[in-house]
Amino acid sequence: MSLVMKPVISSLGRAITLAMALPGALPVAFPVALAIAMPARAETTPAPMVRPDGVLPYPAPPLLFNPATAANASLLAYGLPAHPPRLANGASSNPALDHAIAAMRTYIPARLRVVMRRHGPARGLVSHAAAQYSTNWAGQVLENTQGSWGSGSYAEIMAQWVISGVIQGHASCPGTDYSSTWVGIDGYDGSPDVLQSGTEADAVCQGGTQAQNIYAWVEWYPGNTNELYNFPVTVGGAVFVVLQANGPGAGSVTLVNLQTGAYTSLGIAPPAGTVLRGNTAEWVVERPALDNGAVLANLADFAEIPMESEIAYLQNQLGSPNYSVPGAPTPGQTSIDLTMITPAGTALATTVPQGVSAQLMQVTPATQ
Repeated sequence: MSLVMKPVISSLGRAITLAMALPGALPVAFPVALAIAMPARAETTPAPMVRPDGVLPYPAPPLLFNPATAANASLLAYGLPAHPPRLANGASSNPALDHAIAAMRTYIPARLRVVMRRHGPARGLVSHAAAQYSTNWAGQVLENTQGSWGSGSYAEIMAQWVISGVIQGHASCPGTDYSSTWVGIDGYDGSPDVLQSGTEADAVCQGGTQAQNIYAWVEWYPGNTNELYNFPVTVGGAVFVVLQANGPGAGSVTLVNLQTGAYTSLGIAPPAGTVLRGNTAEWVVERPALDNGAVLANLADFAEIPMESEIAYLQNQLGSPNYSVPGAPTPGQTSIDLTMITPAGTALATTVPQGVSAQLMQVTPATQ
């Protein structure tokens, strides 16, 4: 379901304005005009990377690689998700993923740096009158009964959203308010790790002037957050994120800018002693933690964040037309809608489900 983003009035009384030679390579014997129109890489050499937590690049696709027509073996070789299988009538079993793969035009070899904030497990979980609350998460969770990695673990999760503009809602100037939108595996109801990737939108004030800090990131908590500082994301832009768990000790991330066609892929290994259970899949807006995870940040004021195409594949669903969605959990799965609250119980961000595979989150201004 498509959702429309609308400006909201912040707690400061201001409106937030939203800008709304390898398998799979194409032959190179084309006229120049055709070659120009084909997908291209932004750079021809691998980018230097900081790899504090096992984040590693996949091989860069060849110059004229076209993900839309590439075989699945080629996509997987470059860390990209496979084409979803077709239904009996020939239609795609996952049109959103097909659209994202077709949108991939310009490969960006990601450059990373560590940022001093952490996106971690859900904190301060409280249940009251069938409602669920957290002091750092708003969003939706699918939960199963996996005690350890197995065929029923969540192995691939995806979603797309429009990056909201932000302003300060609670910090004084100079200061920063934070917000993170992401998809993840593990991290709810006692799970100590989270494999996750998404976008950050922070409101920064210096010298009386407010600015926005927007970037994509990847993290395997309790490891560090790694900013993809050369990957293009902007306010009002739509992104598609696919997170894959290749067993309990390896993961990969694909990010696509649906408007520009920029895309990238990364492999990631867990921090020492960390393994996935795959018992939860999440679609979350979070206020991250600062001071090495000790203190929750102030939440930035943002407009509605439409997150759609919320899809999760269990390990035993990979390669099939079947998948799971938070709006229609299958037997053995539980869907949870989370409201973010202060420790005192005041709502900061609420979750409004929109059909079986979409949600809408809107900040509720409050004093933190």
